[in-house]
Amino acid sequence: MNTKIYFSSNAQDYILAEVEDIETFIEYVQHCRNTGEFIKVQGIYNYIYVNPDKIRYVM
Repeated sequence: MNTKIYFSSNAQDYILAEVEDIETFIEYVQHCRNTGEFIKVQGIYNYIYVNPDKIRYVM
């Protein structure tokens, strides 16, 4: 079962991705929070960088 990943911006939620392995994604988000890096996600044409504090998960 895929998990929908959302990010919040300007009081709105936007769908960012759907992932199968949510545990690995959560570890990546935690790593980014610990190191201060932004999350790098492949978009349609280029990469999107998202602040890890803006991520929300929906099972």
